[in-house]
Amino acid sequence: MLHLHRRVGKAFMNKTQSSVLLTRLVSITCRGKIISQENLFRYTNGRFLVDEENQCRKRNVRFDISSLCELVGNLCETASPVIAIDKLEGGFSKALLMKRADGTELVAKIPCRNAGLPYYTTASEVAVLHYIREHTSIPVPKVLAWSSSSTNPVGAEYIVMDKASGVQAFQIWSDLDGLARLSVIKQMVDIEREMALIRFPAFGHLYHTEHISDYTSTFPLDSFVDSSGKFCIGPSCDRTWHTQVGVSGQDTNINGPYPTGNPRLSPVAEPAQQIKVLETAAKVMEILHTNKRLCDLSIPLLWHTDLHMGNIFLSPGDSAQIVSIIDWQSICVGPAFLQIRWPVFLEPPADYALGFVKPKLPENFDDLDAINQEIANYKFKKANRTKAYETATFLNNKFAHNARNVHEIFKELFVRCDEASQDGIIPLRDCLISISQSWNELGFTGSPPIQFSPEELEAHRKDYDEYQEWHNIQRFAREYLDTDAEGWISPEVDFEKKLQQNRELFELFVKQMANGRTREEIKQAWPFAAAL
Repeated sequence: MLHLHRRVGKAFMNKTQSSVLLTRLVSITCRGKIISQENLFRYTNGRFLVDEENQCRKRNVRFDISSLCELVGNLCETASPVIAIDKLEGGFSKALLMKRADGTELVAKIPCRNAGLPYYTTASEVAVLHYIREHTSIPVPKVLAWSSSSTNPVGAEYIVMDKASGVQAFQIWSDLDGLARLSVIKQMVDIEREMALIRFPAFGHLYHTEHISDYTSTFPLDSFVDSSGKFCIGPSCDRTWHTQVGVSGQDTNINGPYPTGNPRLSPVAEPAQQIKVLETAAKVMEILHTNKRLCDLSIPLLWHTDLHMGNIFLSPGDSAQIVSIIDWQSICVGPAFLQIRWPVFLEPPADYALGFVKPKLPENFDDLDAINQEIANYKFKKANRTKAYETATFLNNKFAHNARNVHEIFKELFVRCDEASQDGIIPLRDCLISISQSWNELGFTGSPPIQFSPEELEAHRKDYDEYQEWHNIQRFAREYLDTDAEGWISPEVDFEKKLQQNRELFELFVKQMANGRTREEIKQAWPFAAAL
């Protein structure tokens, strides 16, 4: 299905002419270098220490470049051929900056296979962008054309939108003075306040009602947040569902939407050894609604959960106005206390004190050497920015402030359930033990619905100590190799040197930090053992 925001006039070139134009006149680049058409399809934004073939395959996408150029060339008021394509690649989509002969620039976004459920992921992202533009003052890119099906001339799902105006915040942040940075922080609070005021009827993802008409269970939005009646809450297209074995999102209703309760627990993990702990977690989930404070802060909320400086565009110059916020792929409507979080660039530094506690330099600051004074000053300034955001949120968006300050154990409960099939049930069981031991302090009345015997607690302590050893090895390797769980390495880094660092780091750990573990035991826990 092809959806055009504007009516497209008669194509100015046929397919053969388009192909010739592409070969002879269209410049294709990535990170400032000319690349081949084949490398437009391939994932070239880094390497992986482990499982590289599979990781790249999930990110490779083939499509008809000529048809895409023809489509983009015929958008806007006047047709103009595409003369340049610059590939801007992320972990879940290919973003192509397409420059036309008349100087206009559009962005074509093509999801990779790991982006989420086919059809639903694109359909929901478009609905979110449309809803925000129509019902809020939050600046987001304008969608010009889109297709949530790969059965189109381009041969892939896509969204074509205006290029975000301004510049990415990280490009000019260091040039902004204190007042300009404070202004950006206040604008962020205003944007989040506007998001927090929108009330949705259920948990799930936002869609145009007409585009999921075949889905059996949807929730229309109330008229005071959608007078047009065009939008609804439909199934979750969270990437978690896409990776669960046997879940298609179209032949079952486990994806939601959910009017109440926990939208993730049931299908998280099925192995027999995990069922007992998951059933225990279910007992806790069933009684969460009796905690009034938690219930009040669990309303369905749409929230951008990845606000780093690359997704925030500012006007150039001293005014530093937020002119666009991008990357709304897979943004869901979820429980407020799980949705609301610190913007990435305003996350609290280590030892940050919440509340009305003014950040201070270390008492021994004058005794520090120049390097440590510079580090202390950096942390002090970062803490002050975080405090400005925290205070502004408290004063102007009290609901978000309260939701973000919900006890971490409740957030951890949901996170650990999600991770059970990957990391096992020990962290989840530890979370459940903490809840049972702090039941009344967490705001519940009566006795907890779950109990652990002294024998179970002792057995868990031993299991948890072993888990912590495994976890510490994983964290050590990732931190010192500057990578993530998938072993992603930036294209700006020498990959062969990184492989050598992995081998050297492993040997260092075996020699100096084994703590009685054998080489083979450490190797089994090493996250990048396949690259040794």
